Formats: sequence, C-alpha cells, structure tokens
Amino acid sequence: MPRGRRAVVTLSALAALTASASLAGLVADLGWPFELAAHFRVQYVVLLAACAIALALLGRTWVAAACLALAGANAVFLAPYLSVPSATAADAVGASLDVLSLNVFRRSDDYARVVAYVHGERPDVAAFVEATPAWRAGLAPLADVLPYEAYAPGAGSHGILVRSRTPILRAAPLALNGQPQGALGVLVSPHGHPLELLGVHLEWPMTPRALASRNRELAALAEYGARTRVPLVAVGDFNATRYTPPFGRMLRAGRFGDCAAGTGLHGTWPARVAPAWLQIDQCLHTEGVRVERFAVGPFVGSDHYPLRVRLRVWSLP
Repeated sequence: MPRGRRAVVTLSALAALTASASLAGLVADLGWPFELAAHFRVQYVVLLAACAIALALLGRTWVAAACLALAGANAVFLAPYLSVPSATAADAVGASLDVLSLNVFRRSDDYARVVAYVHGERPDVAAFVEATPAWRAGLAPLADVLPYEAYAPGAGSHGILVRSRTPILRAAPLALNGQPQGALGVLVSPHGHPLELLGVHLEWPMTPRALASRNRELAALAEYGARTRVPLVAVGDFNATRYTPPFGRMLRAGRFGDCAAGTGLHGTWPARVAPAWLQIDQCLHTEGVRVERFAVGPFVGSDHYPLRVRLRVWSLP
C-alpha cells in the first residue's frame, strides 16, 4: 500500500474510533462503559481537529470536513467553561473567602510538600480528601495558619479533613447514598456571613456497581443543595466531569453554579499526564456565593492537582 494511502487509512480509522467514542458518550445513561466515554470531550476535539488538518493536507477534503464537524459537535460541551458569566449587582457585596481543595492521595507521604504549599497559599479554609489518619497527622503543622479542624475518618481512602482560619461553628458527616464518608459539612461565618462548606469525595466509577453508587451520591448532593437555607460551597473529588449527564442533572436539580464556568479548560487528574487530563475535582456553589477566581495549583506529590478558588459570600435574606 502506498505511504499516502496508508496514512489516509490510519487517520480515517483513528477519526472513526474517536467519533464512535464521542457518540458513545451521548448515551452515557446506558451505563458503564458508555459513561466513561462521556468524560473525554477535550481529547475528542483535539484528536478530530488534528485528523481533519492532516486529512485536508492529504487531499481528503470531505473526510476532513466530517472530522471538523464532529470536532465542533464535541466542542459544544466545552462552552460552559469558555463563556464568561455576566456580572451581577452582588459583585461588590459580602466577604471574600479563599478556598483550597486537594485530594492528597492516600498512598503518598509527601506531607511536607503539601504543608509548604498551603503555607504559601494561606487560604481561609482548606478541604483535603483521601485524608487518612496518617495524613491528618502529617497536616497538623497547618495549625498555625488554619487552627480549626473537622475530620471524618470514613473508610478506606475516604477520610475528609477540613481546616479553617475562622472557627468551625458546626461539623457533621453528610450521608450520600447511605455512606457517611461521602462528604463532610462544616459551617463557618467569614465576617459574619454564614457559609456551609462541604468537603466531597464520591465513588470512583470504574465498575458498573461503583458507577451506580456515584450517581446516587450525585443525586443526594443535588437534594441537599436544593433544600439548603444558607450559602453552600461543595469542593473535592467528585470523580465526574461536567460532561457526564448525571453531573449535569445534579447541577440543575441542586441549583448549583459551577465555580469553573467561564474560566477556561482545566485538568486536575491524573497529575503529570497531560494528554489524559480530566477535571474531576470540582467546586460548586449555591445562591449567596460568587466566584472571583478559579485556578488549578501545581504538582504537590498527589495524583491530583489542587484547586484554588476565591469566592465572595453574602448572607441570604
């Protein structure tokens, strides 16, 4: 087979496989593994666009046009991250709050690096998931900047630790799908504005059973958000991207805003594996909270990157 012909066949096959995976993600509610295919919209756009350019250079204009159209169809899913939210009248009111969130990775023991990073960032509140008892002890030096602590040991890798600069007025595990280690809720009051913060760690959906469990956790989180009476922020490892239907339903039913909306595309996991990056670490908020800044932090020894979010919080009437 001539070299040019071989290249066309190879590129066409790659494009067909990528298109098939992207279409499989559209029927994610059919279950695993269709749901897994829904998360890679950024990768689909890049691969299909690259195939389109290469095929166009090889003279396969119609195939290139089809690839470009499919890349555009996948790009639609990225719109919430690329469109800038409009300003509101509440932009200038309330109290500023810096939040840090990190899955520390239970198999890591790089306590000093995380402590140094948090000391450098000096957040007002920090949520750590996969916080085993060893990690809780390893993060104890943060007491000088975040003296108040709430801890839910959970089971296995599901420990959640929240440390705060201001007093924690109330703390309790939140049962999601009957699993009390799914979230830890704390009540703080920066400058007199009550705020409930949830540190969240949902099920890793790598089996059909685990996927069903994570989806029930998302639904339970939506119910909780819909009935809250104070401003609420949920941060942590959701093991889900915005591109999967259960996550979208959770946003709508819980009346959540996505802190990353309008801030561009981000990858939080797996750290240092850029081609596979997904944003599965999330920050959500309800009414009474506005996002001033959303950013992904540097490598700190975990398989996840940290999130840094600056919020403005005000009291609801």
